[in-house]
Amino acid sequence: MRIYLKVLAALYFAGFIFHAADLFDARLRFSEMDSIWKTWILFLAAADLAAAVGLWRGKRFGEILFVLVAVCQLFAYLCFKSFFGNQTFLVIFHFVTLAVYFGFRGLHEYKLRSGPRSLLSSADEKQNDAVENAKRFLTCAKESEQIAPNVAYVLATTALEEVGKSLLKKQKLLEKYSGKPNPSWLAKHEDDHQKKLFWAIWTPMLGNKVITGKDFVESKELASSIHNKRLRAQYSDDGHSTQLAVNPEEVRNLIQFTDARIKIEESYKPIDPDPERVEKMRWFLGIHEAREDSKLIFGGRSMQKLSELGDVYLWVCWLKDQFDEADQDAIRLSESELNREIDKTAEKKIKWKMTVKLVSKSHSIRPGEFAKWNETVEQIKIRAGDPKKREILVDFFLPEQFHIKTLWWQSHALVNHFLIALNIGTFGYFWWYVPTITERFYEKLEDLENKSEVRIENHPNKPIVWGNLALKKDDLNRVAICLPFIYRSKETKIFDHYLTGLGFLAKTDVVMRFDANALEAFARALQLIVEKYREIPLIDFLARPTEAIGAICSDWKEEDRNRITELVGWAFSDKRNTLAIEQEDVGIMKILTDNILQELARNEAREHFSGKKSEAPSNS
Repeated sequence: MRIYLKVLAALYFAGFIFHAADLFDARLRFSEMDSIWKTWILFLAAADLAAAVGLWRGKRFGEILFVLVAVCQLFAYLCFKSFFGNQTFLVIFHFVTLAVYFGFRGLHEYKLRSGPRSLLSSADEKQNDAVENAKRFLTCAKESEQIAPNVAYVLATTALEEVGKSLLKKQKLLEKYSGKPNPSWLAKHEDDHQKKLFWAIWTPMLGNKVITGKDFVESKELASSIHNKRLRAQYSDDGHSTQLAVNPEEVRNLIQFTDARIKIEESYKPIDPDPERVEKMRWFLGIHEAREDSKLIFGGRSMQKLSELGDVYLWVCWLKDQFDEADQDAIRLSESELNREIDKTAEKKIKWKMTVKLVSKSHSIRPGEFAKWNETVEQIKIRAGDPKKREILVDFFLPEQFHIKTLWWQSHALVNHFLIALNIGTFGYFWWYVPTITERFYEKLEDLENKSEVRIENHPNKPIVWGNLALKKDDLNRVAICLPFIYRSKETKIFDHYLTGLGFLAKTDVVMRFDANALEAFARALQLIVEKYREIPLIDFLARPTEAIGAICSDWKEEDRNRITELVGWAFSDKRNTLAIEQEDVGIMKILTDNILQELARNEAREHFSGKKSEAPSNS
């Protein structure tokens, strides 16, 4: 079908060339034609070109225009032969092209609608024995239902899992047909009990109703509930009896549901998948890994379309067309934006909105604390993300003076400025992500001699203890003071080192530790601060380190002050001795740097608003 559309595109483009030649009297005498002929030639030139472009790009509008042009010409040349003359060749041409087109289209639709949803060939279906396993487990569940209901529930749950596993195995065979690796989530789902149950429960809804977010959540909750009941029915402990974990009605309902699911799977007839079908299904599975695209797939409009079509593959084809069209629109928009000229004298108009997700390791998130910030700061808005993950979503509204050619760099610099201000102003830790491998570098450790699982972990002796902090209005007020100071500062290397220290903290886990690197980065930032602002007695660590530290850290514990004195001496030493670095030291050095930078920001703010040079910063 695709090759035929390409051929049609070439033929219709040739038609456009002929009609374009007519306009210049190169073929027909356009200048001597009456108004009807001129209108007809102009219509055919424009329609042939648009149809050729659409057909070549595989767009639906190209096929519609092709049919429209062909039907219009047949109508004109057959019904108004006396006016247009003998056009036998064009009549035959359009009859043939339309017949072949509708033949291909009908055959394609027949294959889609008459074929099952299974992507497996007959040989692969025989290898996919998960459904057969499910039938055997279900038979055992039925036989034990009266004798041991809890055992029957466990067996029925296992049978339902096998149904879900069967669906995942079918999708994994796409790798065999396409020669390309499958998305990573498929293997993870095949090893997850609840995920297999979810697939078995949720899949029959596809194409049979308008699926909502509520349906999705309910299917996940049902899978979790069945799995948890299976565990209680299978394993005994001092807290409950396995016999009482489930009641007979629950067992009967689960057996009936599993029986129905097995029959649905058996009703699918195997087919030999064609390359186009395989490629589109691979695209669909892979798109789940893009979080934003996944939201579009399961949005209301998409679910409505799935219900209308009633066929998953037709829905995937529709989705692919939607995404392809959006990609083409994005390319056209990018090209237009690249060629846009910027009027630097014009008033700044907001053109871009960029949303950034940041995660905190130090602060819990309270949405109500952002109201004051959002009222007063126009171009940066903060809202809560997932509170359990301590996420915030920051919306940056950028002017049209940010050209697409430099948008990445300009926006990245602005986000970095905000991130640095957020870390300084809160005395905490915010980044794009936090370390995830913090306890174990292995998946599983077994003692083969004693036949038991062993768990060994490695934790820092002195980790950074952030405390029970919450992001509050006072923190954001300090951030608001620090942000313009960072933006206006010419000492960019200070903040480059500070940002590097934050980055090393984010990459520190049990696999590789960067505590010393982070401490070094914060120490370099501190060195540059002292070098730049040495005239301020409070931070003259070189001349009076003990006095300066005592003034800044007056409310610190004595042991922390002693430790920071040692760390500062190490940082400013020409010949650094070997110092045992703990993760806690990095936190101490960061907070010291935060204190100093906050004082400098307040001092700069007073000078900026008063127009007078203020005195040396006051003690923290």
